[in-house]
Amino acid sequence: MDKADEPVTTIGAIVTRRLSVAFYDYCSRDAPKPECPVYWLPRFPATKRLELAEQGVDDLSAVPDDLLNDRQQRVKDHTLANTVFFDAAGAAADLAAHSLPAYFLDFETIQFAVPIWKGTRPYQQITFQFSLHTLAASGQLEQTGFLDLSGNKSI
Repeated sequence: MDKADEPVTTIGAIVTRRLSVAFYDYCSRDAPKPECPVYWLPRFPATKRLELAEQGVDDLSAVPDDLLNDRQQRVKDHTLANTVFFDAAGAAADLAAHSLPAYFLDFETIQFAVPIWKGTRPYQQITFQFSLHTLAASGQLEQTGFLDLSGNKSI
């Protein structure tokens, strides 16, 4: 950084994890971007990624199938085909142990570095919105929600 001119170099195979380099976006600005990058593969070892990078392989379409386990192969196949995978039988098996009614809660919070409301502290998570969906045994779905637009600490 103390040099007058930038070094002339490319990212190359040295970078095996995109998040490992602070200046990755800047340094790779001129590099071709793969449509489906190899790093999308779940639990794909860095050593394999490095080997592929050294061979110039950075897109899923060029990853040899024999390097992939079943899950990685499914990710590759559905990504390249632009299809969605949903394991209905697996989901049903996982949910079989749970009885209805089922409750699905989603909420949003805000946190201020400097509190703006009396009684709150720095970075305290303050809920300002929630949505609750209840699925009854009959199959009826009910939605309850709350959104605070007042700006007051009321919940």
